Amino acid sequence: MFTINRAIRVPLIVLILAFICGCTAQVPVSDRNGFKPHLNVDLQVTSATDAYHTNKFSIFLTQEDVPYRDAAQVQFEVWPEGNKDAVIKVDGKQSSSGLYTASYSFSEEGIYIVKGHVSTQEYQVMPSKRFAVGNKAVEELIAQEQASESEMDHTHAEHHH
Repeated sequence: MFTINRAIRVPLIVLILAFICGCTAQVPVSDRNGFKPHLNVDLQVTSATDAYHTNKFSIFLTQEDVPYRDAAQVQFEVWPEGNKDAVIKVDGKQSSSGLYTASYSFSEEGIYIVKGHVSTQEYQVMPSKRFAVGNKAVEELIAQEQASESEMDHTHAEHHH
């Protein structure tokens, strides 16, 4: 029968156990559908009723329905619609678990774009949204969105003849 010297047997067993444990430790993280968990980003804007009032921007981050609080950076870029050269950058601060906020006061009424920049170790996400400052701009934005929806409904209906 084959015998192994005790001085070789113990390190060999340790090596085999390390190999087996190392192989099983490489289990990929995935959800119940087999997908890697993704980051959900909810960008919200509170519109000011007129200029010189403060707008609040917020981004709520979740991963698998749990607040995600490990963002490396959250920043909001804001500019008047049609004039990206006038961009303003405002850093977001974590105000609670997964919630990052910033505020800015606008000196002019109008329609604006806000783009959130979220950077984590694994993700870079940049949602954007249109919003209005001032009552006249709110009415204009509503009219534009209704016209856009009407146009989409009309285009969709044409494809089903």
